[in-house]
Amino acid sequence: MIESALVERLRRVRLIARRRFRGAGSGDRASAETGGRTEFSGHRGYGPGEDYRDIDWNLAARHDQLFVREYRREEGVPVRVVLDASASMSDKFDFARRVAAAIGAVAVHRRQIVEVWRACGDRVDSCRRFSGAAAVADLFGHLAGFSAGGAMELGEAIRDARARSPRSALTYWLTDGYGGEATNREVAALARRSDDPVVLLVSAPEEIDPPWEGNLRLEDAETGEALEVALGPAEREAYRAAYVRFVEAWRTRCLSSGIRFAWLRSDLPLEDVFFDVLARAR
Repeated sequence: MIESALVERLRRVRLIARRRFRGAGSGDRASAETGGRTEFSGHRGYGPGEDYRDIDWNLAARHDQLFVREYRREEGVPVRVVLDASASMSDKFDFARRVAAAIGAVAVHRRQIVEVWRACGDRVDSCRRFSGAAAVADLFGHLAGFSAGGAMELGEAIRDARARSPRSALTYWLTDGYGGEATNREVAALARRSDDPVVLLVSAPEEIDPPWEGNLRLEDAETGEALEVALGPAEREAYRAAYVRFVEAWRTRCLSSGIRFAWLRSDLPLEDVFFDVLARAR
C-alpha cells in the first residue's frame, strides 16, 4: 500500500496534537505543547530514522558517536482515522486509503494506539485498533479490505462516530465533503467535544477542473439521480469558481470551529502530502 522507502521516511514524522489526553498511556507525546516527557532515564545509540531532536549533541561530541536521550514515561496521544467510503469517493478512494495508512503507520511507529473506522451509509463501522511497529502490516491489510460504494450522509456518520467512540483522540476525517446542513452542524460539534479533530478534504483533479464539454448526462454516484447539461467554456469556468467556493466554505467552517483543515488533491504524491501540505497546515 505504501512503498517501504516512504514508510522509513514517515518514521521521522510526528502527529501534532493541540491538547493533552489524560489516561492515554505511554508513547510519544507528539504535541506542540511542552511538558509531555516526565523523567530522563538514560542514553542509547542513535538509529536511522529516529528524531534528530532527541540526539544529545554534547555526549556525541565527547564520544564521536550519536546517542539519543530516553525518558521513563511519555504521555501518549490516541489517534483515530475515519475514512469516507461513500460512492462519491470512488475515484479518489485509493489515494485517501493510502493517506489513512500513512497516518496509521506514523502513529504505531510512535508507540501510539491508532483506531481505524470506515464511514458509510449513516454510520461508521469496521473499527480496529493497532499498536506497535509490528502492527503496520495488519493495519495496511485492514485498510486494503475497504472499498467505496453506496450512499452516505456525512453528518449522520459523524454523529454515529461520536456516539460509538466517545473516548478523546486526535481524529483525522478523510472525506470529499459532500453533505447537507446536518453535516455543517455535526462538523461544528466535533470541536465542542474533547477530541482534537482534523478534516482532510480530498478532491480528484476532474472534480476541480472537469475536462468534459458538450451535451452530457451526469448521474449522481450515490443516488442515481440524472441531470442533462450543456457544458461549454463559460459553464466550466462557473463550475470551477463554484468548486473553489465549496472548498473555502469547508476551510472557513473548520477553522472558525477550531478544527484544523487541509485540502488534498488525489494526484499528489504521498511525500508531498506529509512533507509539504500537512507540514504547512501543522
